[in-house]
Amino acid sequence: MVLAWRNLRRAAGAAPFSRTLIPARPLGTSNAATGTARGLDPFAFRRDTARVARYADSLTLLEARRQYFDANGFGEGGYDAKWVSVKIGPVPFAFPNTPQRVRSVRLHDLHHVVTDYDTDMTGEAEIGAWEIASNCRDHWAAWLLNLFALGMGLFISPARMWRAFVRGRRSRNLYEREFDEAMLGGTVRDLRCQLRLDSDPESFAGSDAALFLLWSAAALGTLGLAAALLVMPIVLLVGWVARLAS
Repeated sequence: MVLAWRNLRRAAGAAPFSRTLIPARPLGTSNAATGTARGLDPFAFRRDTARVARYADSLTLLEARRQYFDANGFGEGGYDAKWVSVKIGPVPFAFPNTPQRVRSVRLHDLHHVVTDYDTDMTGEAEIGAWEIASNCRDHWAAWLLNLFALGMGLFISPARMWRAFVRGRRSRNLYEREFDEAMLGGTVRDLRCQLRLDSDPESFAGSDAALFLLWSAAALGTLGLAAALLVMPIVLLVGWVARLAS
């Protein structure tokens, strides 16, 4: 536990006996057109407001969501699709687009708009950590998918998962309400303020580290279970073929 605590401090870019999360130097800015980042040091804490927001504060959520759909090739959001197709590295797979997922993803898409997390694997893992920390409530599909994403993210960049988790611990999310078309008339600025995303955490508490370790363990367990379920049919098929050949 002591070693894990020290590792979290190092990941946060903090001095040995400091609780600060403010970096010693800036990490670069986002490219507003492409969403790519330049010169990022993954092991120093980044103040999220220091990066260039992809969606202007003055936009309505309807306008910002339209930009988000267009930038990511999501059409009208895919809420009516029967299946969801995703890729993990070069491996594609699909899963049913259940009503529970649709209920959550309508709000999840707005979270992307106001948090500025990307829709690549790292960005989805970051927003997964943020949503877990800010509480998914009764959005069971969000809990499951976020745990899976966080588990992947811990292999990609544990420091970025930690930063997103700490940010989520100090903000709110939309899972406390149901999606309503009327909310799209509000502005990006207003929603960022409502969700407490207009300021960033400058310190972390021991409870943050303890909960991050607990949720990380749950995420890795979820990832392991998912891997076992994917591999099991292959193992059974190989065993069946081996018995036929013997």
